[in-house]
Amino acid sequence: QITRLKIDVYEEKIRTQDAEFGLLQVQIRPHFYLNSLNIIHSLAAIKEYALIQKMTQHLAEYFRFIIQTKRGTVTLESEIRHVQNYLEIQKLRFPNQLNYEIELPDRFRKCVILPLTIQTFVENSIIHGFALRKELFTIRILVNVDETASDDFLWIEVCDNGVGFSETLLQKLQDGTYENEIFEEGHLGIQNIMQRQHIRYDTGAKLLFSNAKDKGAEIKIGIPLSYVENEEEEDV
Repeated sequence: QITRLKIDVYEEKIRTQDAEFGLLQVQIRPHFYLNSLNIIHSLAAIKEYALIQKMTQHLAEYFRFIIQTKRGTVTLESEIRHVQNYLEIQKLRFPNQLNYEIELPDRFRKCVILPLTIQTFVENSIIHGFALRKELFTIRILVNVDETASDDFLWIEVCDNGVGFSETLLQKLQDGTYENEIFEEGHLGIQNIMQRQHIRYDTGAKLLFSNAKDKGAEIKIGIPLSYVENEEEEDV
């Protein structure tokens, strides 16, 4: 029994290390960094100094959060702020083509969440859903709880008005037979979120995928509702 326990602990440690390595891979986005530098270069060429200041401020906050993701969890408020920085950078990249809406009730701001959970799905929306550049692309993030449920469960919805999931990938995501398809279609971040959620919550977390009735993708992230325990755990 002791030997079996040691093996279980070792295997759990390996799974955790794999998830942490996957998170590191998700963080490394060379195209995003290069695009950001190109935007700054272009703004400097036309002497848009106010926009350069705005861009560099958002980038600084973006990298500041990335450095902090070694921590196991962050507050929902911090994660949303990071997403806003990311989206503001993308709005400078796609002027008048991208918009976003965020609904975060005050009572959920200090809830605990795994870092880069929301940002990963937002990034996937832009990479995979933002195909029709002639139309205004809108991303919505909604945070709420199921008031009718008996347990405390937090739901985070990320939806857009883009091209949506392909029928094949959507079916795989809904059935849970998605691993190869996720890697093949460049959805590495989704796989990492699933892995990290399983390690932290076991079967206590949910990921629901669907396409909107009109158009666009919809993702619902469900996690047990918990709050930061003390001020020191909050992001600096």
